[in-house]
Amino acid sequence: MSTGLYSGASGLSFGTGLYKNRLGLFSGASGLITGTGPTPALSLYFLSGSTLDPRITFSRGTNATLIDSTGQLTFAPSNMLINSEGFGSTSWVKGGTTTVASNTVVAPDGTTTADSVTLPGASLIRQNATGIVGVNYSVSVWLRADAPQSVRLVSNTDTAVVVATTCSVTTAWQRFSLVRVMPAGATTVSLQLDVSGLTGGLTFYVWGAQLGAVTYETEPRAYNSTTPKNLLARTEEFDNATWVKNTSSITANVVADPNGNQTADKLVEDNTTGGHFFTQSYTYVAGVPYTYSIYLKAAERQYAQLVFINTSFGVNLVAGFDLVNGATVVSAGATSSITAVGNGWYRCSITATATASAGSNLQMRMTNSLTTTTGSYAGDGTSGLYVWGAQLSDSASLDAYVYNPVAAIVSAAYYGPRFDYNPTTLAPLGLLIEEARTNLLLNSQTLSTQNVTTTAQAYTLSFYGTGTVTLSGTSTAGPLVGTGAFPNRVSLTFTPTAGALTLTVTGTVSNAQLEAGGFATSYIFTGGASVTRSADVATMVGNNFSNWYNQTTGTLAVSFDASANANATYVSASNGSIVQNSIHIDNDSGNMRAVYYSGSAEVAALVLGAIGTAGTANKIATAYAVNDFAASRNGGTVATDTSGALPVSLTQLNIGVDDRLSAIYYTSNHIKAITYYNTRLSDAQLQAIST
Repeated sequence: MSTGLYSGASGLSFGTGLYKNRLGLFSGASGLITGTGPTPALSLYFLSGSTLDPRITFSRGTNATLIDSTGQLTFAPSNMLINSEGFGSTSWVKGGTTTVASNTVVAPDGTTTADSVTLPGASLIRQNATGIVGVNYSVSVWLRADAPQSVRLVSNTDTAVVVATTCSVTTAWQRFSLVRVMPAGATTVSLQLDVSGLTGGLTFYVWGAQLGAVTYETEPRAYNSTTPKNLLARTEEFDNATWVKNTSSITANVVADPNGNQTADKLVEDNTTGGHFFTQSYTYVAGVPYTYSIYLKAAERQYAQLVFINTSFGVNLVAGFDLVNGATVVSAGATSSITAVGNGWYRCSITATATASAGSNLQMRMTNSLTTTTGSYAGDGTSGLYVWGAQLSDSASLDAYVYNPVAAIVSAAYYGPRFDYNPTTLAPLGLLIEEARTNLLLNSQTLSTQNVTTTAQAYTLSFYGTGTVTLSGTSTAGPLVGTGAFPNRVSLTFTPTAGALTLTVTGTVSNAQLEAGGFATSYIFTGGASVTRSADVATMVGNNFSNWYNQTTGTLAVSFDASANANATYVSASNGSIVQNSIHIDNDSGNMRAVYYSGSAEVAALVLGAIGTAGTANKIATAYAVNDFAASRNGGTVATDTSGALPVSLTQLNIGVDDRLSAIYYTSNHIKAITYYNTRLSDAQLQAIST
């Protein structure tokens, strides 16, 4: 998932902090706009850089390949280690008498999230990940110590083949790394720290471990954290049932938030005597410092409290805040802060270390004085205060706020988006969004003759090289003859019968792939078993969508490469209910179109001509208002429809596929840019921005 981080030139990711202006953050040249006119409310540009707009939630469950900016075939950014900044977690195996103290010092990114590790004698700390034979893996980690010492960085496998480097750790943070190939017979690869064969090296600080697949690279890639930066769910949607309200209620989206968007809620007390608060639960780990923060603004009430409950902290820890005078008080055993961020808003926080590994609630409650610790008082049924942007982090510092519009995030391996380049011209191609596919061939880097079981459906064979693959058994299509080394990829689509297909190889056949489907997709490395690449999923949801989308009138435009998939969706806005109230720019029945659904009814279908050759660049812009729909492709004649109800209550943007996330609707090609205007542009403007 995107966490609001970007990669700096040093290969370290730093938090961007509170967005200055979400609507204008990525405004500017989009590849769709020509001349002068309205300013877009959303501008996503995928032809420069290697990071997504932080409002996009991205996921893919496996490694995948791309052509990078140097024109070479390699893997997408990845980090296969979970809890990459939480070395005290159970994800990390501690051998011998290893001990870890969490969040003891400031990390390279400026947060207090680096851990202290003690490795006496034969002790070690390690984490394993599943790998592929023959693939190179890069491992890296940041290390620092109070006095110079030596530590070993090791990459093991389950066949006990060790690659190691000695790290000369100093009092300054350094990133240490090595690259190793997964040997034959192995299934896992690891990152390990130990002091075997070295003197000293007892206690040091560690942060930011990463293990990822590479091809030609020898230097570590930009770091991608797999430690969630915000442990809470739906952190701006306090009306959601995730937040339990006690003798109070939430009125949603009533005032401007600290970014200026109308997304801040109001917590309103009822007319009973008691604690007026909302709460969300979390399972804490003993010995780990946590920081809970929220943005607050006075309304009828000016005092608030943040509370860690005694189940996990021994006693109730309370921080009180005066939202008029900017003052704070806090219980012994905790620290607090209050920081003005403009327009009457304060960011308030409490930090404390859990004393028990247990689940308990954290509270944000209103009070009638700064110093009370109970928070109980008689409500009047109408008074309250404004709330926005809650965060819980396993950090000893108040870190940059990261919005989470969905369920609470747990640590998982990171597999990043793919920004492809032309391997010959090095021109950027955009964001690659593909369906899931499986490479059925074994040891695909240098192919040898083998059999594959097929069914009666379309398959596509592809490879680089000057050799030949001849088919027999369930198909005699081809043969497929290579035309040269990378980047000369040849492919053959055929439909076999069910049974055993024999692929006979002569000459040099490299990076070969056999996949079920009517066209070739990006190369999937395999070893001794077939490998599946998961589908790419890129969406904008929650306030990341509602901050710019206009439900009553607007214009959506997309620049893309035509898909070989006859039913591909290039972009859609929907309510997440599978083509129930949605806008699609897609392929259908041999044509491209812009189509609108109100409820389950198709109310406007604007046909924009034949799909054409796959890979050809296109731009489509479509505008809507009630009984007023229009679209233009590549500056051509505007198609219109003057009747029809609007889609209602749309909640998300889907990039390169619709909300069905089914293989038959995937673009499986490049999206170059997406632009949205929160007004219905004129027909002439539609032609201009699609030219």
